[in-house]
Formats: sequence, structure tokens, C-alpha cells
Amino acid sequence: RGISQVCLLVEDIEAAVQEFSAAFVVEPARIMEPTIPWTYRGKPAADIRMKAAHYMWGDIELELIQWIAGESAYKEHLERKGFGLHHIGILSSAFDRDLKEFEEHGINPIQMVRNTSERGIAYMDTEKPLGLVVELMPGFVAKRRDA
Repeated sequence: RGISQVCLLVEDIEAAVQEFSAAFVVEPARIMEPTIPWTYRGKPAADIRMKAAHYMWGDIELELIQWIAGESAYKEHLERKGFGLHHIGILSSAFDRDLKEFEEHGINPIQMVRNTSERGIAYMDTEKPLGLVVELMPGFVAKRRDA
């Protein structure tokens, strides 16, 4: 395992994409507003809305997220810390195993979605020990890098 993603919460994703693209001379990323059947603090959270854009920077994916609505890991962070670094992502090819490993150390998911027993996304509550959130990411993200 290693860090494969860095995520920044931004106030205005359209402006952030334009600024990032100009500063680093890259094409503007496509902005998405995905519909994801999240759970938040163990309860269904269909009202979570966000916009996201992704850039590859070598082996690291830079994710920009703009929170739109709903109780979520994004809203929690904005209320405590404001805009900026939200999480680092690590690839998980065995989601249930990795989730259990965190939970055995008293670290529970803030927000998650499970696709299968081996695939899911979870923002783990690592704020206290690390000062930021760790995201368990599906291993298939690595395939996007080769596309």
C-alpha cells in the first residue's frame, strides 16, 4: 500500500480547475457530479452531493472536490478546517480485509459505499491520529492511469 491520491476541498470547482490547469499547463479536468449511494456515520445518506475533478500527476491522482449538500465527511471537514487538504487515498484490492484492519485499531468509516466485498470506497476517521482522513480506494483506480 502507498499513497495514490491527494484530495483538496475547494470552494468553487470550476475556478479551481481553471487555476490548476493554467498554473501547471495541463488540460482542464472534466468535472463530474456523481450520484453515489453513500452511508454517513453508518446511516444511508442519499442527500450527499459533490462535484469532483481528477488529474494524474505521475503516480499520484489529484482530486478536487466541491461539497454541494448533505451531512458528510466533506461538510465535517469544512466546518472544522475550511478548504484545503481533505484526504490521502490508498489503493485497496481487498476492501473488507482493509476495512476490518482499520476497525480493529478503533478507526471507523466516516462515509462509505460498498460495491462488492472486495470493492468499495471508505473515508476512514483518521483525523485524530493523522490530522487528515485516509480514503480506502478501489484497486481498479490504478487501471485509469494506464488509459
